[in-house]
Amino acid sequence: MGCTLDPLSADEDAPPELTVYGDAWCFSKDSIALHVPSALSPMEYDYLLNPEHPVFFYGIIEKAEAIPFQLDSRLKPDRK
Repeated sequence: MGCTLDPLSADEDAPPELTVYGDAWCFSKDSIALHVPSALSPMEYDYLLNPEHPVFFYGIIEKAEAIPFQLDSRLKPDRK
């Protein structure tokens, strides 16, 4: 399963085919994670986790560990 899309500018909405592709990936249960380009930084990537995958709760949730996280204030829309 592959998908190629043109880069989006920050003021554009995601194209509808993204939903179709994401749903197909999720319900196929082929993989537990999907490597996707970051919407915030074109030089970085994110991983989408698939809660429909058979080992999601055993393989991910049970081994998850809470870590402190602080959002970079430059990314907050109400920053002054």
